[in-house]
Amino acid sequence: MGRFEDLPYDLRCGIVKKLDPITFLRMSMTSSKLYTLLKPKPSHHLEALLALELVPEYGGIVPRFRARDNRVSPPFESEEWRTNKYACSGCLDLLPHYMFDHRSILGLEYRKPPPGSREAKTATSWQPSDRLLQSAALAKREGQRGWRKRYHLAVTGRHLRYRRQFGNRLQPPRHDDALAAEAEKVLCGILRYKRLCLECKRQAGRLPEALNRGTPENPLIHVRTVEYPDSFDRLYPGFLAPLPLEEWPTQRSVNRVESGGNKPKLTPFPLLMAPCPVCGTWKEFADFRHSDISLDIHDVQSSWRQWSSQGAILCHHCLRRRIGTDRFRRRIVKQAVKHLLTRIPGVIWDMTWGWLVLHGWFYGLGVTRRNGRVEVIRPWDKPFDNDDVEDFNDLRRRHDIFKRFVYEELQVNHPEVFERATREKWVKNWIDDFGKLVSIYFDYKGAICEMVNNPGRLEKAVLDPKAIESIFSPSVEYAAFPLDQL
Repeated sequence: MGRFEDLPYDLRCGIVKKLDPITFLRMSMTSSKLYTLLKPKPSHHLEALLALELVPEYGGIVPRFRARDNRVSPPFESEEWRTNKYACSGCLDLLPHYMFDHRSILGLEYRKPPPGSREAKTATSWQPSDRLLQSAALAKREGQRGWRKRYHLAVTGRHLRYRRQFGNRLQPPRHDDALAAEAEKVLCGILRYKRLCLECKRQAGRLPEALNRGTPENPLIHVRTVEYPDSFDRLYPGFLAPLPLEEWPTQRSVNRVESGGNKPKLTPFPLLMAPCPVCGTWKEFADFRHSDISLDIHDVQSSWRQWSSQGAILCHHCLRRRIGTDRFRRRIVKQAVKHLLTRIPGVIWDMTWGWLVLHGWFYGLGVTRRNGRVEVIRPWDKPFDNDDVEDFNDLRRRHDIFKRFVYEELQVNHPEVFERATREKWVKNWIDDFGKLVSIYFDYKGAICEMVNNPGRLEKAVLDPKAIESIFSPSVEYAAFPLDQL
């Protein structure tokens, strides 16, 4: 069987020019003769890396982006984004997506090209000589210019013109999405070879000033916006165990569930990346915790600049090396408990406001006490004094009495009264969900006990190099700790 090296030169060149970038690079490394013949350049290594980012095992997904409404599919919070990577043309490496700013991965020319597009199935750029085919390059640019005009019309111009003339009475033509998709097959990814990660941009002095919430010496780059239930889940992703949606109290979840009814409605938070001044590693803002940390973007900006002027910016690993493990654990536990305590007043209010309404109904001005109701709504001694367990047991006992009264006496013997009493949704929700609220309260208290008694688990969570991946797959709404741990 003949060898590739024995083929005529023109035939070998014709075969090589049809290879994909990954195969070309592998082929050049099979023998010294082929390496001498092909002479792969850094640009060929970059081409192979760009092709590799489209392979699911190495680069992850190819997300879709609709420019008309900035919708990303799948969304950043989905599981698929946890391992999504992009190629950097500076350091020639596949890096996690949060190491790139928004435009570098979602800009039209910088996106991963969709399957079947021109860039997704491009062959190697290797040529037997260094002479550029100027006419072919010019024709390619001319074709791209026409597609850019069509793409712009599909995602902006036509919609703006129709809305200006007709408002919401006339929907944009349906074929616009199809036209944009056709243009993306030509334009997506044509400038990926210029994509740079945050570190390469910093070394080149090209960090986007509009996204820098810090200082030139200690940059803090707003690379993305992520959504989470609240600030604790944002700062400690994955620490609390998830609670199924069906176990949420109805009253608390009414405003926290999307229209589909199968996923939580989340709050947007900025995803901020910064290099540690000591180790130089780029990390997320949550890895630079301070006792007065805030996730409001204006507070973040002022606090970061203040810490920068004081030389107080240290990532978790560097901070632990400086102050020791014991002090580091005490600090992160104190901060985590502080953030989790902000949840408890809301749960307590959800439990008590129903009692306050009942008290007003039965003990209003000019209304005498009714026999048989005192046991249910009488004021308890020292309510919530240090949040004693006895208080909640007493509340739960009296709520059970009231619930039995509503469902066994009113519903059976006085259906018209039951219908009027439960006509307001909040009444029925509070009656049915009181036990869930009490359980959630104890879950929070159990989580605090877990952090205080087992600080090593919290330390492991905040030092985990993959902790940031949990930011892109939020699964937390309430903790789920058993009561016997209290």
